[in-house]
Amino acid sequence: MNPATASIDKASIIRRIPIFAGLPSAAQKLVEDSSYVAEYRKDHILYREGSLGDSFYCMITGRAKVFVRTPSGEERTLVHLHRGDYVGIVSLLTNEPHSASVRIINDSLILRIDKKNFEILLKEVPQLALKLTEALSRRLQKEESKPRKIFESAIISVFGLAKKSGRTMYAVNLAIALAYETRKKVVLLDMSHSGNECSAMLQMGELKCIDLKRHSINYEEAKPLIAKYEAGGICLLNLGCDDHSKIEPSHIISFLSSLASEFNYIIVDMPAEIDKPTYSLLAQSDLIHVVSDCNEHNLKATGKLISELKKIVHDPDNTVKAIINEFVMTETFEEEVKLLGHKAYAVLPDLGLLAGMMSAGLPPVLAVPESLYSKSVRRTAREIGKILVGLALGSGAALGLVHIGVLKVLEREKIPIDFIAGTSIGGVVAAFWASGIEIEEIEKIALRFKRRDMLFSLADFSFLPLRGFMNGNNFKKFFREHLGKKTFHDTHTPLKIVANTLRSRENIIFDEGSLVDALRASCSIPAFLKPVRYGDDFLIDGGTLDPVPIDVLAKNGAKKIIAVNCLPSQEEMMKAFKEFEEKRRSDEAKLSHRTVFSRLAYDFNNWTRRMFTPNVFDVIMSTSLAMQYVFAEASSKDADCVIHPVLQGAAWFELYKVEALIRRGEQEAEKMLPQIKALIEE
Repeated sequence: MNPATASIDKASIIRRIPIFAGLPSAAQKLVEDSSYVAEYRKDHILYREGSLGDSFYCMITGRAKVFVRTPSGEERTLVHLHRGDYVGIVSLLTNEPHSASVRIINDSLILRIDKKNFEILLKEVPQLALKLTEALSRRLQKEESKPRKIFESAIISVFGLAKKSGRTMYAVNLAIALAYETRKKVVLLDMSHSGNECSAMLQMGELKCIDLKRHSINYEEAKPLIAKYEAGGICLLNLGCDDHSKIEPSHIISFLSSLASEFNYIIVDMPAEIDKPTYSLLAQSDLIHVVSDCNEHNLKATGKLISELKKIVHDPDNTVKAIINEFVMTETFEEEVKLLGHKAYAVLPDLGLLAGMMSAGLPPVLAVPESLYSKSVRRTAREIGKILVGLALGSGAALGLVHIGVLKVLEREKIPIDFIAGTSIGGVVAAFWASGIEIEEIEKIALRFKRRDMLFSLADFSFLPLRGFMNGNNFKKFFREHLGKKTFHDTHTPLKIVANTLRSRENIIFDEGSLVDALRASCSIPAFLKPVRYGDDFLIDGGTLDPVPIDVLAKNGAKKIIAVNCLPSQEEMMKAFKEFEEKRRSDEAKLSHRTVFSRLAYDFNNWTRRMFTPNVFDVIMSTSLAMQYVFAEASSKDADCVIHPVLQGAAWFELYKVEALIRRGEQEAEKMLPQIKALIEE
């Protein structure tokens, strides 16, 4: 007999399961004789969609999820199973294949009744058949009346090999950020040796410790020991003890599974030592955040641990995350990643003087929510909560200056932007803003182009324009003037810059390396600026294929997408053309009352315009922008909110209309604010 199931009091379990609880004692004894307790490990598939039913399954301990596969191959969760939940009945009663699959999330004990015994039970115990019919009827009525809200839970272990890696501070702030951002139930478990590191940090005094060394414990037994931190909206529970090695790992896992039926998020602040219970718990967690400072030894050791953990979890890239605390920095971020040997999931900027707030019981995410540290933790919380907000800024040459106005409004209204993607001019504005340049300063930089001669500061015409009329060196000089040697790591908000390959027609997404180089590639307008060499290919303006990079945000986890499309539609272009013609006719009518010299000047201006308009630049850009608009409209259907600020009559090269363009961006963003705020509050 399996040791894990040997001590199970099956009769007691059956009396507590709702479907069996009301049966006579004799009937319960039949259920007991017909069933057995089976142990299943994390990630085991209990049964698959399309297979025939072979058993009735009821959860005793642990967690499982019922899911189906979408046409794209992704898993869509239907429901999570906790203690007392059961599955497999419909297939047994109808002899139809299972309509979904079931995967074990944590090591679980399950009461199982095989098909043959289940059929005998239904004949011998008619009350059971009646209860099952009533239960299935209620379930179907509930599903038909309204979509079922899934109670989803996640166990998140926070671990750090170094004792002063900032692990506990991160765990505390992550728990509070999750409660604030998701409005869901969060419990923080302190597994440090003292068991009071979290409560001491929050100045809550000492908490009583749950003793898991002697026996397993469930939520009901632990409930009186749970303390509430009202300011942060979270619960705290002390699992600390002097010697974790004496705890049976299965007791911890069983206890956390019982908590998972009561709380949406369980944050576990782990001890610094790796022992058997610690390692077992890490292996059972839904997410593992491994925190390290930038010390060379700690980064290397953390990297080795991450490599080991990735071997034992189901989805390693999405489960094990490296968090780098930068209060002791190496020379470059690239060096930190090289020492770690893994991609950094999040970087926690040095709190500096703000660290003292924790000694006063004030977590940064509450006291200074706009600090870089708090923003990083809150962004992580929104990603865990699947409510990430992404902003896509599109192409459009001078027309893209409206993005500045949009950002002014979003900043003023404190709309959270978790990451931002930009194409061409949208990429330029996005990079300036994400790198930490204040929006007022970005506006000042743009207002320099009110002087028309500033246009020529960007021009450096090629002597032999074989690949483009301009070399693009002045563009790089302009970018470098304001961004210097900044890389994507230096951005305050995660940033993606889009360019396209000329020959293979692929989207290239820049998210590391030099910002200046990425912008130069993304702004390589075909025929205007020389394309940038990219291996055996060349990079051209990202707007060619992806004028509003909504897809980039969606692929990187954004669940709420705000898009800015500044390209004019055909109807808007026709309206602008008609207004231009009406103005021309009006001006010509007024000439009859003016002097001969005025008429001659007007005729000369008209002749000049007809001679040089449209020129080759107008033909290329107008054609390109018309095609880009078609792409932009198609991709905008995938955004939750689309801001479409178009300045009537503005041309692609009229940077000197910067004031009007920025104001137009503000107006349209303000108009869309109710929709944006409703989206954020969902």
